[in-house]
Amino acid sequence: MASGTTTTEALKAGLLDEIVINQVPVLLGGGHPFFRDLPEAVELECLSVAANRDVTHLTYRVVK
Repeated sequence: MASGTTTTEALKAGLLDEIVINQVPVLLGGGHPFFRDLPEAVELECLSVAANRDVTHLTYRVVK
């Protein structure tokens, strides 16, 4: 899922087991948060972080 809104809705519905985010440091203006209105009941466990000069790869497990 490439949309934060779609991902948030899937989290709310309990449909996701894992989230992988590839974060690229690019400034495009005001920006928007990837996860909007994230339910407080969602708990994420960080499984891995890998970074280089151009991108950071983050993997989280959704704790149910």
